[in-house]
Amino acid sequence: SNTTSRGAQSATIISEGSRFPLNQYLNPEARHVLESLLEIWGIEGGNATTLVDQLIDWTDADNATTGQGKERGYYFSAGIPGYPFNRPFEALDELTLVADYPLLAQVKPDWRSVFTLKSSGKLDVNTASADLIAAVCECSLSTAEHFVQTRSGSDGIPLTIDDLEMETVEEALDLLMTYGTDRERVAPRFTTDDPVKRIVATGT
Repeated sequence: SNTTSRGAQSATIISEGSRFPLNQYLNPEARHVLESLLEIWGIEGGNATTLVDQLIDWTDADNATTGQGKERGYYFSAGIPGYPFNRPFEALDELTLVADYPLLAQVKPDWRSVFTLKSSGKLDVNTASADLIAAVCECSLSTAEHFVQTRSGSDGIPLTIDDLEMETVEEALDLLMTYGTDRERVAPRFTTDDPVKRIVATGT
């Protein structure tokens, strides 16, 4: 990342891949990754499954209910016809319309700063937080926390000059996982530098 200063303002250009690509994980094959992240945040397993069911029903093209999800009939009965939209999320605030959204807001009030709809769809191993890495890598949170600590360099502060920048996804996985089929399966979920960037204010 690059840090620039202008007057009293400071900003950092950061990879959009530091955020969780929500739409990427709203399908039957990848949903377990999002469920794991919700559980890391503190949503009990059954509730995490239900919320992901509802998110999938919001984004899939059919009107068939997924598990404990909600489709047109539920929202119509609740007095909000026209929901769900049956397409991928186009704005993060659409999440607030999903039936069990309060579960997310309760455990992760800053969820808007964690999810993205704009990245390449891969998580950036050089800038993502430990909870996101643990979920996407399917490793323990403590392993991901140790990885982030190592990545942050001797000062222990992320996005500073002494950070250990991973040149390849394989280099990151050397610290996160053992060799094997699981590693080959999760590697495509990561990048070392998402081409989409975000400018983040870092203070005065």
